[in-house]
Amino acid sequence: MSKKMKLIIGIGIIAVFTVIGFISLMGSKIDYADFNTAKSKPGKEFQIKGEWLKDMESKSGTEFEFYMKDVNNIVMKVIYNKPKPDNIEHAESVVVRGKVRNDIFFASHILTKCPSKYTGQDDSNISY
Repeated sequence: MSKKMKLIIGIGIIAVFTVIGFISLMGSKIDYADFNTAKSKPGKEFQIKGEWLKDMESKSGTEFEFYMKDVNNIVMKVIYNKPKPDNIEHAESVVVRGKVRNDIFFASHILTKCPSKYTGQDDSNISY
């Protein structure tokens, strides 16, 4: 096999792996949306940021059911197939990842943004 043929095969292999990698990355991309967008595309997975409505009915056990309000103030029931996350009680906001089926958001992941334990020191009383 000539050097030219080896070079062409090598470039071809690199091109194939580049295309496969690009397709894999594009397939794993999950868009942020609101509940209305997720409802309009029921088979697609989305991430939705919002607020857990603690005062509305929630159930916990082997799965966690709760209501969440998105950034557009749309409220939807969320079902998470795992127990309630420990840190959700202190969360400032919640991001759920999943899909809508029958007007219910089925979450595969829950991410919480908790308030910072570390705040800046008041510099007004410091003399330099």
